[in-house]
Amino acid sequence: MNRNASKLLLLLLLGVAACIGCGDDDGSGDPQTNSIIINPEPNTINAPWQLAGPGVFSDSGNGDETLEDLAAGNYTITWGAVAGWTTPSPASATSPLTDDGTITFTGTYVAQAGTITINPEPDSIDAPWQITGPGGYDRSGTGDLTLTGRTAGSYTLTWGAVSGWTAPANMTQTLATGGSLTFTGTYVEEGGGGVVWPLTLDNSWTYEYEFGGDPETVTLTAGLEQEVAGVDVTVVQYTGSDIFENYFIYLRNDVGGLYFYGDELFGGLLTPDLWCKYPCNVGDVWSTSGQGAVVNWEVIATGESVTVPDGTYDCIHLRGTTGGGGTPADHWFAVGVGEVKMTHGAVLMQLSSKYIQ
Repeated sequence: MNRNASKLLLLLLLGVAACIGCGDDDGSGDPQTNSIIINPEPNTINAPWQLAGPGVFSDSGNGDETLEDLAAGNYTITWGAVAGWTTPSPASATSPLTDDGTITFTGTYVAQAGTITINPEPDSIDAPWQITGPGGYDRSGTGDLTLTGRTAGSYTLTWGAVSGWTAPANMTQTLATGGSLTFTGTYVEEGGGGVVWPLTLDNSWTYEYEFGGDPETVTLTAGLEQEVAGVDVTVVQYTGSDIFENYFIYLRNDVGGLYFYGDELFGGLLTPDLWCKYPCNVGDVWSTSGQGAVVNWEVIATGESVTVPDGTYDCIHLRGTTGGGGTPADHWFAVGVGEVKMTHGAVLMQLSSKYIQ
């Protein structure tokens, strides 16, 4: 092979080599892999966010996410609200994304502190207590107190001894992040000195009342004393609800418990009905007939913990069933407080606030 032929062959080989990879040209017209990592913390709250970028770009989501093949330019993240948590500060952040670049937006949410109210009843005995909670939290005190800045978790309230009074059962409740809860413990005077329903004039009890529709508010007020069947009784007036407009009942605490002496519909009873036996034991039974039908009553529980909007109470749980059967009515009475809850089919009544002197 002559010299010129050798040069020609070499040029051809170089040309072939130069063309290798021609189909993989990384020209400026090809898409780039540009990434944005979105990382709200902590992961457990799955926090919402919204991302805005060049042109009309907009995206939103919850929790961790990686977005790819984005155009270069400035991107802004805005962190959304999460109940019980403080939004990252600042709530928005902007960073530039370059070709073949990656940026990470990290937003750290901070758990808001909660509130715990401790409410031993009656106030006059200034009852002692001890509360324990997450992270070794342990505090003691007496009487009413509101604790702020508390972390979420399970709390246990132990009621202390008061001479002459029976302490309520210990209670455990869970505080939600940024939430609130109340421990109400009702002490009962020993020897039967306590009354089921404190009927001092001007005492009042407000209930949430539901009957298959929107809840209503019903307030009962101990308004005046009146003689019925030869004894003084307390007239308890219902107000605040069309259902109970102008309705009232006659009540009296006496030996053996709380007695019902009649109402606006049936008038006064010659022989009162025992509404809530006190003191009582589980399994105690009795019958009443003052409102036109025989009702058989039974003590289902004593010291049963019941939580209503006004707090948690140790209750006597009664169940009344008409002599002909039908849906029973359940009543929960806290001694020294009164009725705190009642259910009867679709009816639900729960104590939401009270004024007791």
